[in-house]
Amino acid sequence: MAVERSLTEAGKGALVIWGGTRRTGRRLLTGLLAAALSAAQGGARARMPEAPATVPVQAQSHGECQTEEGLEERLLEAARRRDALLGPPLSLEAPIPEAESTSRLAQILGSDGNIERGNVVDVGGVVVLVDDGTGIFGSVVNGFILDPVRLARQYFAALPDDIDTLSLLPNFDHNSGTFHVMVRNDVRGINRSLTDDTAAYGSAGRLQSVLMFSNFMRRPSNPAQRITGDNNTALSLMAHEFAHRFGAFVRVDADPGPGVQITTDLLGRGNAHWCFFHDSRSAFAFAASNPPGMSSLEGNRWTQNFNGTWTNSGSTDGYSPLDLYLMGLLAPEEVPPFFVLQNVTYPDGGPSATCSSSPISVPSQIPRTLGATRRDFTLDDVIRVEGPRIPDVAASQKAFRQALTVVARRGRFPSPEEVSRIQLLRTEWEPYFAAATGGRASVDTSRPVPPGPAAAFAFVRLPDGVQAGVPSRLALLALDSDGRVATGYRGTVQVTSPTDPGASLPAPVVFDAPARGFLAVPEPVVFATAGLHTLTATDVADPSLAGSRSGIPVEAPVARTCIPGDPSPIQTHTRPWGVGATFSGVGGLRFQYLIRADAIGRPAMITNLDWPVFGGPDGVQWEALSIKMASKPEFRLRTQAGEPDLDRNFTESLDVTTVMLGAREQRGIQEAGRVHMSLEPPFPYNGVDHLLVEVRYTGGGPPGLLHDRVPGGGVLLTAERLGPNFPVAVDQTTTLCVGMRLPAGPPPVLSEVMADQIKNQTARVSWRTSPATDGRVMYGLAGGPLDQTTSLQRFDLTHAFTLQGLAPGTDYQFQVVSRDYDNQESRSAVMPFTTTLFPPEIFTIQPATLPPASPNTLLRLTGAHFFTGVTAQIVPPDLSGPLPPAPDPLVQVIAVSRISEGVLDLGISIPSNAPSGPRRIRVINPDGFDTYSSAFFGVQAPLTATDVDGSGRVDGFDLARLSLAFGAIFPDPRYQLGVDLDGSGAIDGIDLAIMASQFGRNQGF
Repeated sequence: MAVERSLTEAGKGALVIWGGTRRTGRRLLTGLLAAALSAAQGGARARMPEAPATVPVQAQSHGECQTEEGLEERLLEAARRRDALLGPPLSLEAPIPEAESTSRLAQILGSDGNIERGNVVDVGGVVVLVDDGTGIFGSVVNGFILDPVRLARQYFAALPDDIDTLSLLPNFDHNSGTFHVMVRNDVRGINRSLTDDTAAYGSAGRLQSVLMFSNFMRRPSNPAQRITGDNNTALSLMAHEFAHRFGAFVRVDADPGPGVQITTDLLGRGNAHWCFFHDSRSAFAFAASNPPGMSSLEGNRWTQNFNGTWTNSGSTDGYSPLDLYLMGLLAPEEVPPFFVLQNVTYPDGGPSATCSSSPISVPSQIPRTLGATRRDFTLDDVIRVEGPRIPDVAASQKAFRQALTVVARRGRFPSPEEVSRIQLLRTEWEPYFAAATGGRASVDTSRPVPPGPAAAFAFVRLPDGVQAGVPSRLALLALDSDGRVATGYRGTVQVTSPTDPGASLPAPVVFDAPARGFLAVPEPVVFATAGLHTLTATDVADPSLAGSRSGIPVEAPVARTCIPGDPSPIQTHTRPWGVGATFSGVGGLRFQYLIRADAIGRPAMITNLDWPVFGGPDGVQWEALSIKMASKPEFRLRTQAGEPDLDRNFTESLDVTTVMLGAREQRGIQEAGRVHMSLEPPFPYNGVDHLLVEVRYTGGGPPGLLHDRVPGGGVLLTAERLGPNFPVAVDQTTTLCVGMRLPAGPPPVLSEVMADQIKNQTARVSWRTSPATDGRVMYGLAGGPLDQTTSLQRFDLTHAFTLQGLAPGTDYQFQVVSRDYDNQESRSAVMPFTTTLFPPEIFTIQPATLPPASPNTLLRLTGAHFFTGVTAQIVPPDLSGPLPPAPDPLVQVIAVSRISEGVLDLGISIPSNAPSGPRRIRVINPDGFDTYSSAFFGVQAPLTATDVDGSGRVDGFDLARLSLAFGAIFPDPRYQLGVDLDGSGAIDGIDLAIMASQFGRNQGF
């Protein structure tokens, strides 16, 4: 829908200041003296002119229109904000400009043959979109967020703008959920705003909807199978999101008479789905064995019982007649009456429910029986509110084009099995949609141009961390000249490596008909040496048909450090963990172990762990596995109330990282009764602190006493039972092995080494490294030893330290030192810097004066060279004596807040008995340099002080006293504190205005 922008109008009030220069002040004084003489003679009271009034303009705001819980608007607004931060992407309203000599195939392959950096590939009806880094955000630990706007732009940058619906089917877990985004709507009568946001999504005007799904690989492989815990199938879920293009949003007239009473009685969740109590039975059956159920847009199929109660039944499949009308597939006269159950009660005495308060919309269909009254509606009741559907059934769209797109994270091309699952969904979705619409509409998910013969090969699904000596599996694509997968390719392909003659390579692989141009190579490749390598695939019968992937980073082999177990007897632990949680089987186990730093010996990138299999037969699978690692400064057990406190171990540790999270099958990672677990990501162990490892898992093992073998070596802190309080026997006699990557190349490269932000006592030293390293700075006086060192910084690509406690105006020198994960060290050249010698400066004080009895008032100073740790005092105005003067005992600085090097906020306390008059402000930097303000800060005199001569009346004599001192500034001999009414240190027009405001009044006012 169209987004209604918020419009804000605001006006600014005007500020009128009365005052002027000393010359104009003297003119005013002359006039006031004449008025004073007149007043003394005639008794008239002088009056100051009144300031003109100002009228503030009210701010007005027009809110945003929101439908489907405002999802489309929020997504578009988020995209606009991200565009503002990242800069506008390449315009996608027209095809991306290409060099004349660059083919589509060459664009996909790139110079290195790596299509996993971000590409869109047609794999035979299904499209694979590997994100280019702009459409997917987040991490495995914190969850991923998908941006449908950016993903759609990537799609249309690569493929023709010939679809009505873009379906995004990620093959990984994410936090974005499942939803429909309206991109373009030109249909009236469905309670959807007319809108066209196609340009934002990269379409030139055709795209209508974007469908986002949660991880589709978690759905049953059979698209027609019911989803566990749901009443949907993968097909009905697709039908649900597809139909959100038109429904369910319509309201209804609940007035039985000629009037119109607009209600949402048909709507449930988010006013975007049919109410749980709406009878939304499907218009058409799919087969004799599958009778009509209820609408894919939710609702239910309700049947009345003999006792007057109602029971729901059936499956979520197809569309109701009302759905089909909204889709433009049924004429109004073809839509039968429908009903909603109202005044719902439950026989078991549960609370009454309405559409808006129903706790669920589509349950796992265990029949639900309830008491209710039936309220019938007709399509006319809808049309009276929304108007007729335009275009009507005669002119509406009947044939739709849809793309089913597998969305993969950058560098993670989906597997052939994953593509095959979406391919099966695609081929079954078309007849499902035709059956759901009674043959009145069709959806075409095929690609319009069939692929041509193979022109090149591409390597995909290489793992992120390839190591020499470690088998790595891969897959091959046969691509045609336009970059589509050549689904008809048949042939034998040989894989070679021109950069690593000693590599172990797979035997020739055969592409047959079932492969459809996408083949997982059954044998692994094993590189012999570390470095950047190239793989080449060549057709055995036609050597001109080939493809390469270059620049594959191969790490050095992993060194295995094994820590023997402690030959302790079997211990039995009964302490529960997670009491009250529900898990299948007998629960699980949580344990921690701590390894001394000297057992590992050096900084290292820990890439894998190897420990005994725990729990039950090898065939039992873990439901979930979590491994955390941390660097622990102290090698001791934290306890609380005599029990090990495992959570506290992590709160007092460094670099806590979750290196494994999620379900993992035991099959394929076991060998000879041990687990070999590759960490994702590897853990950068710093080589200084001890290593803390925690393992949690659920599921597995027989009931009763569970015998777990856990790694020994170091210290086993404790073992806790997860779930029910079953005892667990722990055998510590086994061995833990830690895999560490060996040095793979030259020492780290240092760059951009500099000293900046130099002050009197501080300086920042920063630099960059490649690869990630730790870091420290060695420094000292110029010409002397580098005898001072900062603390050790953890592994990173960027490094920065602020050196403290330096001497002002002094020459220093420094050197930065970095070590990589392999303990290879690099040092920079020795570089100089000189600290500054700047005293603080004060330019302005705001406000310049304050009344007495101001217990906590903010004073702002602007100036220069206010350094961290700066302090301030209020001092007397006369600095002719020895410095520093004693601070004012009454007017005190109670707080100092350094806003920046040029702005300082002071909290000032002025008691009611503070004498009026000027003060100066002293600012002291932590280096001892200080300054005194040239401008005065004043404490105002009470209004009674305007009676300068104490006559009991403010009259011309007081004005005469003020005129004698007018223009004098402290410490001018003419300056008189008694007529400095604002305490500013100057007798000026402000003092005159204060006296004039009280002129003619008796003392006491």
